[in-house]
Amino acid sequence: MGIAASELSKYVIRPTLLYLGRPSAAAEALLLGTAATQSALGEALHQRQGYGLYGIGAASHLQL
Repeated sequence: MGIAASELSKYVIRPTLLYLGRPSAAAEALLLGTAATQSALGEALHQRQGYGLYGIGAASHLQL
């Protein structure tokens, strides 16, 4: 099962950008597009290594 792009944007990406004090339509679109590319909007999550929708490695995860 995938993730609806509109819900990912509305309930995860946009609130996170607001929390960080960095609201931006361009950043929202970039993060949504990156999530779509990296995970096929959730379809590929079980087929790869890494953390979350973006599939980042352990070292990057710790830095963030």
